[in-house]
Amino acid sequence: MSARATFNLAITAIAMAACGGTEAGVSPLATAPDAAAPAPSASAVPTATPFPDAGGGSGGPLADAGVPRRTVRLVNPLGGPAGNLFVDGDLEFSTLPAGSSGQFGVIGFDTGGAGAKAFAVETGGLCKSGLHCAVMDRKMILFFRGAAASLGQGAIVRLAVKPPADETCNVVTSVLVSCDTQAVVKKLAAPPVRDAAGWCEHAAVVPPRDFGLCLMVKSTLPVDRTALVDAARLVPDDGTVSPETGEIWVPDAETASQLRGLGDHLRRTMPMGRTPPTGPRAVDADL
Repeated sequence: MSARATFNLAITAIAMAACGGTEAGVSPLATAPDAAAPAPSASAVPTATPFPDAGGGSGGPLADAGVPRRTVRLVNPLGGPAGNLFVDGDLEFSTLPAGSSGQFGVIGFDTGGAGAKAFAVETGGLCKSGLHCAVMDRKMILFFRGAAASLGQGAIVRLAVKPPADETCNVVTSVLVSCDTQAVVKKLAAPPVRDAAGWCEHAAVVPPRDFGLCLMVKSTLPVDRTALVDAARLVPDDGTVSPETGEIWVPDAETASQLRGLGDHLRRTMPMGRTPPTGPRAVDADL
């Protein structure tokens, strides 16, 4: 036997002796208990420290936290819902500088018949949804452009109105009309009381229509008072909600005159319901 083999055999024997023999399954960590060592005490076993009780401690009522300093809400900055049939129900893209006009989803209209009128807006937490909401006074009309629900469905209409604290929800009138002829379809029903935040939800449900639906909003506010208007929603009636049915309503002479004036303005400024010209356009004549 070589010297290297003899050395390896000796090392193996020493290791086996240190492990307590050659029996299989014997752990090298297992040792005989020390007879002189004291027995472990039950009180020495560590225990988890409980979290302090956040309540009254004795099961009594919690102390009043006082008046809240702020309210936090989570809202979509672009409003909604995604399937809204109003072009700009949350007034995010229809704010105009004074003296300008355009084919926007919401038009401010002068009740005196002077045509389009720029309207003021509020922003942020004062609004019901999104980033903007309209400030309405007695001398203006808001006209929301929309479409008809497809697939022969009816439609559900909602509008959020926040009148002055001492005025009722009926101080603002909202009427669903034909976009092309301005014929009245239905007046939205105003709730008897406002919600906790001061908003009134005007609502109606209408049967299927084969023409675009628009919303005319006006008020009987005192001259020096304003209301907020926001979150106009026109969605297909798919049976998932049951709002107020609205009111069959015949417009008074003033409203009928305003509707005619509004329709004249729309036909002058927007190609709504017109037959496209058949002849060459002026820009093509020189080609």
